[in-house]
Amino acid sequence: MGVVSAFWNSMGGTAVYGSAFDKDLKVAHRRVTELQDCYIFCGSKYVESSLKGIYPDVANDLDNGMSVIFTGTPCQVNALNFFLSRKQCNIERLLTIDVICHGTPSAQLWEDYKNWLESKYHSRLIDYSFRYKGDGKKQRMKYPVRACFENGEILEDTFLSRLYIELFFTELTYRDSCYSCKFSSSIRCSDITLADFWEYKPVMGKSIDRPELGMSMILANTEKGECIVDAMCRDAQANQDIYMEQVNNNRLLEVKKNFGAAQIKDESVKIFRDEYNSFGFEYILNKYAGNNLKGRLKHILKKAVLKTGLLPMVSELRGH
Repeated sequence: MGVVSAFWNSMGGTAVYGSAFDKDLKVAHRRVTELQDCYIFCGSKYVESSLKGIYPDVANDLDNGMSVIFTGTPCQVNALNFFLSRKQCNIERLLTIDVICHGTPSAQLWEDYKNWLESKYHSRLIDYSFRYKGDGKKQRMKYPVRACFENGEILEDTFLSRLYIELFFTELTYRDSCYSCKFSSSIRCSDITLADFWEYKPVMGKSIDRPELGMSMILANTEKGECIVDAMCRDAQANQDIYMEQVNNNRLLEVKKNFGAAQIKDESVKIFRDEYNSFGFEYILNKYAGNNLKGRLKHILKKAVLKTGLLPMVSELRGH
């Protein structure tokens, strides 16, 4: 929200585009024109976002003299840039923001998981968080999740609620283009790049207070991006509600996965897809996401270690 607020305050008359859940928890890009409505874009979504009709809407806003913020994956930003250049739109009032992407599973995979989870709890899923922080006081697993159902049931990091993220971790679920992504590079196509920054220690060379509340990386890639980040820094100094520190360190390229190379596609991806198509979703959930006795025992062990407060240390030692 800090980037959006800084741009909003400096440009005014702004339309913001980003990915959000709809009422059926399908992920699609949406447009808002009120700052307070931008909350719908908050939170990671490890699902391909539908962009139907969005690029023409952005072009129309720019042609009408509005300021526009567009957020998305690098390939989505690049496609927007190409579309606007073909339309010969003036992009002076456009701010593009990309998020460092590790690869995007299809919307169908998420839909299959959502339907499967709903069948287990006999209720409609009404909210799902892929990176649930809560109040920051509770020790949580890496990539903590939270699922909320229409019947009032709430799951936080339970075995079944984590199976989608475990499937994501296999790196077998991405689209073909993700395995040959030309945007996995330090050369970005946007004004600003955002990412989480759990790997901050080797880059900053120090620890910070309460990192469980979240750390973000902000890269200014253009002069326009630098102006917005500078405005954010001034706001942070004035309000003291956000801590920001400038870091000049080449170690960023070492610690940020997919900042220098795309995921590698091998035979296991083809096997995964063949089995998905032949045997269905529950089969791959059992085989690849650990929906079995071994996976349950592993989850119980992680929970037990979490209660001791040692899980972050164990994860750091393992590099996961």
